Amino acid sequence: ILDLAVLSLKSVPETRFMASTRQIKIGDKIWLAGFPSWGRGHSGIVEPGLVTGSFNDVDGSPRLLINANIASGNSGGPVFDE
Repeated sequence: ILDLAVLSLKSVPETRFMASTRQIKIGDKIWLAGFPSWGRGHSGIVEPGLVTGSFNDVDGSPRLLINANIASGNSGGPVFDE
């Protein structure tokens, strides 16, 4: 029941949050956001990191490797680039 987030943005320019149109490459800076081990009164985290590699998943889907710490509770959370 704690693995649900609803995000509502009001009066935020459309260009503030948008999908990147540039190609992501090894060495790019990223920020991982989430709520690992969340409990009442805990804040979320923003973890800096880098893109360290890439590969194709078993089904051929492209994947990126990052060096930011992915803890229980923030897997599936957003990753932002510059």
